[in-house]
Amino acid sequence: MSIVTDERPRLLLADDDTAFRQVYGALLRDAGFDVDEAEDRPAVERAVAGARYPVVLLDLMLPPDGRVDLGLAAISQITDGSAFTNVIVVSGAGDTRNLLQAIRRGAYDFLTKPVDPDVLLVVVERARAKHDLRRQVADLQDRLAASSPRASIVGESPAFVQAVRLAEKVSPSDLPVLVTGENGTGKELVARLVHDQSHRRDRPFVPVNCGALPEQLAESILFGHVKGAFTGAMRDHEGLFAEADGGTFFMDEVADLPPALQVKVLRTLESGEILPVGATRPRTVDVRIVSATNQDLDRAKDDATFREDLYWRLNGVTVH
Repeated sequence: MSIVTDERPRLLLADDDTAFRQVYGALLRDAGFDVDEAEDRPAVERAVAGARYPVVLLDLMLPPDGRVDLGLAAISQITDGSAFTNVIVVSGAGDTRNLLQAIRRGAYDFLTKPVDPDVLLVVVERARAKHDLRRQVADLQDRLAASSPRASIVGESPAFVQAVRLAEKVSPSDLPVLVTGENGTGKELVARLVHDQSHRRDRPFVPVNCGALPEQLAESILFGHVKGAFTGAMRDHEGLFAEADGGTFFMDEVADLPPALQVKVLRTLESGEILPVGATRPRTVDVRIVSATNQDLDRAKDDATFREDLYWRLNGVTVH
């Protein structure tokens, strides 16, 4: 697998296992990355203080003491220091509680050792691409704040101008919006534009990448769970739908939702209620749904890989 970019992106590989760093460092360099290495937590702190990495691969149990809780804290420290950095946890401590805590702390993904090299490269490249897109979106949002929304984001493409104008027209309503287009064409920017020009602008804008949801915890991440719902559920957890209550819930890569989750999302959109894992009573939520995909949902609907009833719930207005 080869990653082609205008310049070699630099990432940080933090692991106390010298052999692991040698093998996977060489793999990543061959794939087109420059790789800095860190063998303990102080080295990680020095590295992230001196550079802004698009991706950090982090072992939770780093010296000097190998404590998982401090490894989890390091995730927050890294993302607080650089909002666009995506932390991928690569650890042998792969129990459910650690996975959930890492995701809640802001980790982009969680890979358990031994790691399939091809899987690692795919996850790293997706994280790098997300970093680049978020930087582009932030730059455009800065320009958006400096003047009128339309003046800031109109570019050379007539199709994009048309998409922005349509997004502005539907923003004041609560219609669900489906944003389609290739990767890197500004789908999240359009979603944020819809939110920022709606009556929900002062409420949360909560994004989720449906393609990056860990299968075993996806329902909990979206809908929440109650204490004791499963091994490692030490306290109640508010899911992303609840976090978006009153605001906008942006479901990126919505075509990647597995069938079981499609059913649960559809039920929420129909009823306005969520049922956290392990709960007996549903909770009402008020969210506007903006979804995005680079896939052909019409074809997926016809092929029965994406539910037709969910498709029509999401597709109030299409912005391509």
